[in-house]
Amino acid sequence: MELKPIYYFYGPEDLLIDERVEEIKSAALTPGFESMNFQIFHSDSLDVADLLTSAGTLPAFSTYRLLILKNAGSLKVADTELITEYVKNPSPSTVLVMISSETKPDMRKTFVKALDKSGFLVNCRRMSERDLPAWVAAEVRKYGKRISRGASTRLIASAGPRLRDLHGEIEKLTLFIGAKEGIEESDVDEAGIDLREETIFKLTEAIGGKNVEAAFRILNKLSEVHPLQMMGLVSREIRILLKVKALERESVAKQALGKRLGVPPFTVDGYVRRSRGFSEGELKGALKRLAKADAVIKSSSLPVGVVMPKLVLELCSGDGLALA
Repeated sequence: MELKPIYYFYGPEDLLIDERVEEIKSAALTPGFESMNFQIFHSDSLDVADLLTSAGTLPAFSTYRLLILKNAGSLKVADTELITEYVKNPSPSTVLVMISSETKPDMRKTFVKALDKSGFLVNCRRMSERDLPAWVAAEVRKYGKRISRGASTRLIASAGPRLRDLHGEIEKLTLFIGAKEGIEESDVDEAGIDLREETIFKLTEAIGGKNVEAAFRILNKLSEVHPLQMMGLVSREIRILLKVKALERESVAKQALGKRLGVPPFTVDGYVRRSRGFSEGELKGALKRLAKADAVIKSSSLPVGVVMPKLVLELCSGDGLALA
């Protein structure tokens, strides 16, 4: 593996970032001498002088030194200025890996421009829905198993598109089926896979039925999901319901709905059923409420755990879904 002197990983798929970092670590460090040539730094406690000194130090009994800087998206401006100078002339015997949780770094910043110009930016973007089944099949093969197309579709619809979530559920599934060689659709259901998207479906049904008690019961099941992620899932659901209404006005055949909506075929009936519980105005009003709640979480001191229950209460009320 040919190594670059610097990598700046960013994007929503932290599993891909972790895998790439492990590949770099295996390629850069000589077995038996890892501790002499490997250091981890954190941006919140960084002494940039220490980082740059380490970067300029020759490796011991190894071709490379490996330095990892975590949470690089939160670097102080003064630190980025010094690291930018290093980016222009990095040590050929050091691999500096910077990891950021940003979806996308600010391309206007001098630091980011320098990284981009040298080809050091690595975007670990969300995998397309089209490519997810192949990724799932490859992950399952790592456990010496195979997965049917139906089971793969069911798993993705249940666990969601995030690779780390899928990886965790695949691990559970392979343990669940034991000595069996193949994973079938029934195994996904019987294993009790985290049906996060189905739970979101039920939440929107409860909201559409103005059933506050059911909505709060379902909300409690989603307590481990961050409100911003939850609102993203609910927003996606509402947009699909709006699209269902638009396609039905065009008299699109039911068989073609799944492809036009970009959802698995077995979920189409549920979307059609749920869309009939709302008017178009109610769905657009709900999107406005979600946008306002998103802004509150990002800009307010209001506790994050308060926002989603308040939003659900508003959406379940007659006024909450009104198009303002």
